[in-house]
Amino acid sequence: DDSPYRGEIIFYQPRSETPFVVRCLAEETPEIPATCIRQVGVGHGLTMFYRFNWRMLGDWRSMDDRLVRLVNQFFRSP
Repeated sequence: DDSPYRGEIIFYQPRSETPFVVRCLAEETPEIPATCIRQVGVGHGLTMFYRFNWRMLGDWRSMDDRLVRLVNQFFRSP
């Protein structure tokens, strides 16, 4: 299999107002925990990538909201 996603599981929610796509490692090893990576547009011409434990997958909306708010705080005028 020559896929660049070999060894990963792709989760997605295509019919959402805010489409959800995340890539998760298919297996956990002692060296590499089973993590997921998510890409989110945060405005200001920026895209944020964040990695999290796959056990937190059900909390993706909350993570997105909190992390986008945190990143946007860096762009507020004093």
